[in-house]
Amino acid sequence: MVTLSELSDPLTPLNWLFRFESDQSTKEYLVFLTDVSEATERYNSFPFTEGVDVTFDEAGDYKYEAYQMPDTNDTDYTRGTLVEVGKVRVIDVEEANPAYNAESNENVYTG
Repeated sequence: MVTLSELSDPLTPLNWLFRFESDQSTKEYLVFLTDVSEATERYNSFPFTEGVDVTFDEAGDYKYEAYQMPDTNDTDYTRGTLVEVGKVRVIDVEEANPAYNAESNENVYTG
C-alpha cells in the first residue's frame, strides 16, 4: 500500500512504473504494476508476485521509486513523474518460515 495519488497528475494516464534497486548489488528491476485500490484518493494498492511480475536475484533491502508514466511501453523512468520513494525488504521463504530441527546436538562427556 502506498499513496501515489497525492503527487500524481490527474491529467496524465495512471501507468505506474516501479523501479526497485538492491541496496546490496545496486541492480535495478523495472515493472509496471496495476493499482487495484477502490479508494485511490486515500491509498493505492499494488499486489505483485515475486517470480511472476518481477524476479529479484537476492533477498535483502531494496529502494523503490514509483513513477507515473505517460505510456506502458516506455520503461525510461526519466520520462515519467516520480511520485513516491520508499524501502522494501525481500526475504526468502526459508527466512520467512524457518524450519524447526528437533535433533539435539548436545554432547555429554563423562570423565
